[in-house]
Amino acid sequence: MAILPQIIGSLSAALARAALAQDCLLCALPSGNSPLCTACAADLPRLPGACCPRCALPTPAGALCGRCLAHPPHYDRTIAAYRYDFPLDKLIMLSNTGIVWRLPLFLVNRWRRLQAT
Repeated sequence: MAILPQIIGSLSAALARAALAQDCLLCALPSGNSPLCTACAADLPRLPGACCPRCALPTPAGALCGRCLAHPPHYDRTIAAYRYDFPLDKLIMLSNTGIVWRLPLFLVNRWRRLQAT
């Protein structure tokens, strides 16, 4: 009788995936349980390797940019995986209104994966 719980568990997991499946917010293709499909997530505007450590704008060799040297912001460091650019800026605006409530967790998980590589 040990097989019955496995079948029920597999069936309930499949039903949950089907019930909670969603479409990609950008291209409307099926994206499973993620707000973005794999292709759209790979196309998000990533930051280049060398950025100002304070504001995350691209700079040569990762030095402080002229803006931060001339008028230092009231924070010490910016940690970002992506540029605040289309389509990410629109998605973040939607998540702030509560329409796309799963996006912040998705972005945190993507940032963790990018940091691990």
